[in-house]
Amino acid sequence: MPLPKSFQNFAEFEREIIRAGTRVNLSLEDIVEDTSFEEEIELDQDDDPFASMRDF
Repeated sequence: MPLPKSFQNFAEFEREIIRAGTRVNLSLEDIVEDTSFEEEIELDQDDDPFASMRDF
């Protein structure tokens, strides 16, 4: 029979036991290698809502 886990504080217990089902299940490597947000957004000058702020 394995020994019970020990926790440093309640926040660690809550993260590991109570909220274990809400994890994203991504490793650090998955997050770093994710290319979802590397796409450049191109706006036409006519569609740029901040164009008037750049005139100063």
